[in-house]
Amino acid sequence: MTRPDPQIVKAKKREIQVRHRNGRKFSMAPVRVAEFDRLLDHRYGRVLPDDDAGREDAKIMVHHLVQIGGTTLPHVRAGAWLARRAPWMRPAETEALVAAALAKPLRYRADTMGKLVRLTWAERKKLKIGTIWAFDITRAEAAAEIALIKRKARRDRRRAKGVKPRHEYEAAAIGHGKPWIAQGVSKATWYRQQAKPALQ
Repeated sequence: MTRPDPQIVKAKKREIQVRHRNGRKFSMAPVRVAEFDRLLDHRYGRVLPDDDAGREDAKIMVHHLVQIGGTTLPHVRAGAWLARRAPWMRPAETEALVAAALAKPLRYRADTMGKLVRLTWAERKKLKIGTIWAFDITRAEAAAEIALIKRKARRDRRRAKGVKPRHEYEAAAIGHGKPWIAQGVSKATWYRQQAKPALQ
């Protein structure tokens, strides 16, 4: 049996921690709704397109909206969102969509939703989306890219503090070029010889 990808295991553990923050089950629906709204704004503006893609996005959002708690009734919240985002949708279609979501609300995994809405890695980074995974990159590839970015940031901070790059430091080092080989002595002997004038 093959072992699961460590990056996937780590992501799942993180999701569990978020869902059960402070010992209480934490609903991801409000966070997902806010992030998905940002994505829709980015792609379409205020109103969804009156086509199959717009209807699919509306369906996904409604299934999330009916799972949010609070004082506002789920069907009222979902209906208000549809009126604002899909004003072209007929009342009968709106009512059927909300009723289906209330009867059996769907819960979308991060990977599944990423594939459904075709979220790209570039969009995920730009819009700071954390609850939907990108369909065009694996977690291992993403981890490698993030590690590279962090290494570059650390290097830039070191340069800003005046720390020299390794090749410059080594070029200026007293033992650069292994001069003990040319003199036919050991490395330890050569360094002892260099230290003698300083001790006199």
